[in-house]
Amino acid sequence: MSLHGKEKIWYVFDRLIDAREESTGNIVGLHPADDLNNHFSHPDFINIIDKLHSERVATFISLPTDQTYLKYQIKILSGFDAYHKKLWSDPQYREWSGSKYPPKGLELSTSYFDDGGRVDFSLTREQNKGRYISVGQIEELLKMPENKRQKIIDQNLTEENRKDVASYNGMSLKLVDDLIKKIKIQVPKLPDVGGNILSDINYAPSPNYQAETVSLLKKVVASTEEQSKPDAKLVTPSYIKDQQKLIFCNEIIDVSKGKDYELLCKSMFIKGKPKAKPQQIGDLLEKWQEPNHRNSKRVHNAVNNFNNYIAKATTISDLFYINNRQVHFNSKYI
Repeated sequence: MSLHGKEKIWYVFDRLIDAREESTGNIVGLHPADDLNNHFSHPDFINIIDKLHSERVATFISLPTDQTYLKYQIKILSGFDAYHKKLWSDPQYREWSGSKYPPKGLELSTSYFDDGGRVDFSLTREQNKGRYISVGQIEELLKMPENKRQKIIDQNLTEENRKDVASYNGMSLKLVDDLIKKIKIQVPKLPDVGGNILSDINYAPSPNYQAETVSLLKKVVASTEEQSKPDAKLVTPSYIKDQQKLIFCNEIIDVSKGKDYELLCKSMFIKGKPKAKPQQIGDLLEKWQEPNHRNSKRVHNAVNNFNNYIAKATTISDLFYINNRQVHFNSKYI
């Protein structure tokens, strides 16, 4: 992929988004090859960061050294989120980046969600580029006669619009029912009352239980539907970071049982999806804030123990591979 003009800034900014998500502070590292794919010379990269600095987005700290694991050191500044919001209002950036929704906690500019930002069924697909399709429009579309509906989908909607329609219409209630049966509600143990049953004692789940369960189910359904596509891998894993759940082989696996299991998932997944590139053991130890940067045994133990833990739920014991330098996913599953 070659980058031209403002695409260079977009590319670096997207890498900063990824690095920021994985970092615990406002200092992030970008590797010239692993993160930036060797797109930039040192002067070019520094020039791009200087342009971002003028927008109060990020500032350059240092060139790659052995002490920084051969990564550029960049400091995220206070204007980062505002700049992200500004970028997101540009349809060209949204189309180029391939991002479907704004990041968590970031609202789109109001102009995107006003009536002028919605698709128009009378316009061509090209004219509808950068426009969203509302839930009301999807419901209107689904009520139309099939021939009329299909004509609009084929001729007037963009690829993103069609994905939204398919996503809205594709959730399987049967799958949700099956998944509900797998979720165990933690009922507290009631005190011994001498054999007497207190009929007026009721247990209610936490106020957020229903919302959390529905959210989890939707993500599992989305993951399973993705795997059901003809060209999809059979058991592609995904990770729900905020709920500490690994979804693999249609099983929901709690990774909070081991500290390093959770750290491994945070390091090996990005936005819920597996990272395609191998992760260096040294980088993992840095992210895990391991005092001894040569303690590769900790990573080896985490990978081997986690593979065994996953196997108890799925019978698959080789999701992750590790050698003396890197950890990566088994290519059979991604």
